[in-house]
Amino acid sequence: MLLLLPVSSPPSSSDPAEKDIIRNIIPDMQEEEPVGYVTFERFERKMLDILLPSNDYLPDDDDALRQCFLALDKERVGYVTAETMSMLLTTKGTPMRPKELEAFLKAAKCPDTGRIYYDDYIALMTKDIGFA
Repeated sequence: MLLLLPVSSPPSSSDPAEKDIIRNIIPDMQEEEPVGYVTFERFERKMLDILLPSNDYLPDDDDALRQCFLALDKERVGYVTAETMSMLLTTKGTPMRPKELEAFLKAAKCPDTGRIYYDDYIALMTKDIGFA
């Protein structure tokens, strides 16, 4: 199986994580003579090397996530509107791409109210990694 990656182009983003991937991680996965792609096996091996032994890419725990949401929820109502969150995620810091925002909202937003109840979202995000 082949996994095609843009290994020859310079970073086009101001996202530090993306730059780190392009400068430091992709070159380690390439063959001796870069050919513009890496095999899935090399990708998988490199990702396991990165994710398992280090704390660099671990998600924040539930308390840290709650503090972030509380900074946005000045009235302490227990939620943030999807509109507010969408605006923040696309205009502040490293902006989310449309598909990333769509995936986030699909997971986070209550379909009945359009609100993001952050305790529910945090529980969803931390249940499989043992932080909750």
